[in-house]
Amino acid sequence: MMNSNPVLRRLETVFREQELPCPWVPPILASQLAEYAPAMFASRPLTSGLYGLEPFVAEYLATPEPFVALGFDGHGLVSQAVHYYLADERVAVFVQQRWGTLFDDPAHDRECWAIMIKHTRKLLELAAERFPAGERLIVVQSSFDQPRFGWQRAGETGQPRWELCAAQGSPILAAAALRRRLQAAA
Repeated sequence: MMNSNPVLRRLETVFREQELPCPWVPPILASQLAEYAPAMFASRPLTSGLYGLEPFVAEYLATPEPFVALGFDGHGLVSQAVHYYLADERVAVFVQQRWGTLFDDPAHDRECWAIMIKHTRKLLELAAERFPAGERLIVVQSSFDQPRFGWQRAGETGQPRWELCAAQGSPILAAAALRRRLQAAA
């Protein structure tokens, strides 16, 4: 089915050209989506490129408002990445995967991206259906830094107590942590 939103069509084209699955954008944020630089999309104006992940995390922790930012950004020959930052009132996921450098294995990286995007979508659906009221889950998955996740009470700002993950793919680990927390609360 052809998407009637021209910005979403452009986003889908950009990801298709890289042979990567295009991440899900919630309809309410899709209507706000714009392309702020070549292959960089967001639901609000970008004050910097996507490659600087930590400012996006810090901004969400200070003012947890829904947004999406995604696309391709980087610098130099070995510091390029594909990004997917999605936040709402219950969960924020920041995925940054190295992509398109001389040292990458495109087939392996495509598979990793597809798995992370699939599990991120499942995590978002689970959070919307069963997340405990009054808490937020923040997941940070980067090829360039240690993956981590943390919980934050609604209304709080600042750093959560981060749980560091030994392996890449922390959205999967965070989803498991969320399931355990929901089962313990039931």
